[in-house]
Amino acid sequence: MKRHRSLLGQWLAMSLLYGCALLVLYHETIVDYKYQPTSLEVHNWSDRQPTGEIVAGFVLEQPLALRRTDLPRRERGQPFCIRLLISNYLDRRNEGEFSLTLSIRDRSQMRVVNAANMRDNVWLPVCFNEFSLNDLLGQPATLTLAGVDGKPGRSVTAWLSPQTHLAGARRDGVELDRSLVLVPHIHTGAQAFQRNAYTLLALAAMAMALLTVAAYRRGRS
Repeated sequence: MKRHRSLLGQWLAMSLLYGCALLVLYHETIVDYKYQPTSLEVHNWSDRQPTGEIVAGFVLEQPLALRRTDLPRRERGQPFCIRLLISNYLDRRNEGEFSLTLSIRDRSQMRVVNAANMRDNVWLPVCFNEFSLNDLLGQPATLTLAGVDGKPGRSVTAWLSPQTHLAGARRDGVELDRSLVLVPHIHTGAQAFQRNAYTLLALAAMAMALLTVAAYRRGRS
């Protein structure tokens, strides 16, 4: 009986260890699966420069003119999202908030982001649930990036780069020769896939633990 309990304890411990390792490796991939790009166009992310700190009073407007998509019609009614490349100056401690507002004609939706949660050079996903991809296709829209209460030396920045699929961003009424480094996406109904993926990770961890314990016991016998 004690031997069985010992084997069970070893198996549970190894299952937990393998489960944590698999979660670290695949969690971000599973989460990202719920975002699908609206187009397979190649984006220029290498020749980029910072927008400057997104402090209080900072405003930058990015025109969006989505004329085509590679997604099937059945998915174009899903919520519209973007993934914006953000930098926090080598993971320094930042504070304050900034906002992203999507505007189409007389409709708009604002999302507020806490700068303290941003890591350096990561893609920030932001979804505008009041708009679908169908609302943007062929319609002039504007994405406004604005500082809320950020302070100099404690605020994040976005990136600007020449983009063939986007018009130049506007700052202080002047059109720039670069656009925000962003990728339009949709938010898919991937909850079932994500549940299945996590279940498979748990099963894989338990199977790996069983093989490890069996190999260990065989080596001692």
